[in-house]
Amino acid sequence: MADDLDIGGTLKVIEEQINSLSEKIKTGRIKDPKHEEIRIKMIRTLGYLSKTYIELLEAEKLEELEEEINKIKETIIFGK
Repeated sequence: MADDLDIGGTLKVIEEQINSLSEKIKTGRIKDPKHEEIRIKMIRTLGYLSKTYIELLEAEKLEELEEEINKIKETIIFGK
């Protein structure tokens, strides 16, 4: 599990949960109000996970861009 703590691993876990929750929301049968309440909570959780997923994707992209910028700076400064 420690290997999954980087952004890529976290994205994978969240993506799996988003897919799982989406499927449960689509196929779940609601027979009583208590189940409807649980379904609503699942939808809220899905929204939260989706937002977190997007934020992590953006953070991952920023890290990649930062690495590229640093390589360019090294090339300019040291002529490598």
